[in-house]
Amino acid sequence: AAQPLLFAVDCEMCRTREGLEVTRVTLVDHLGAVLLDELVKPANPIVDYLTQYSGVTAAMLEGVSTTLPQIQRRIIELVPAEALLVGHSLESDLQALRLVHERVLDTALLFPHQKGPPFKPSLRFLAERFLGRDIQQGPAGHCSAEDARAALDLALLK
Repeated sequence: AAQPLLFAVDCEMCRTREGLEVTRVTLVDHLGAVLLDELVKPANPIVDYLTQYSGVTAAMLEGVSTTLPQIQRRIIELVPAEALLVGHSLESDLQALRLVHERVLDTALLFPHQKGPPFKPSLRFLAERFLGRDIQQGPAGHCSAEDARAALDLALLK
């Protein structure tokens, strides 16, 4: 049987002199299996690792030489144009990745905030409410694989 063309992505960011840049990218398939989980060296000097959110530290990025263009090529190889790409506030991840994908499902829009736009529910809230799952707990920051799987599982509920 053909595999469902369904993938989920999550990015962790840092703040550089030029704004937010990707420091970690995770891509999972329709079963939640990790296809790509890479640390990325930002193009510009880092001014804040945002570790409390990203979980990424200076020590983790030491010696990392993978660049954004390399990650872009890997994602394009792994995700066919006709595939459905899922994420939470996906536009910010795609913007940071500098990628365009035609077929997207954004869980921040699939599950509207009770106050309506421009408010968006957090992934943590949605995972707890609809999946009974505690994510993004503790001081170590977010786990991008956990976040991508949560977005995938939320999309599958719809």
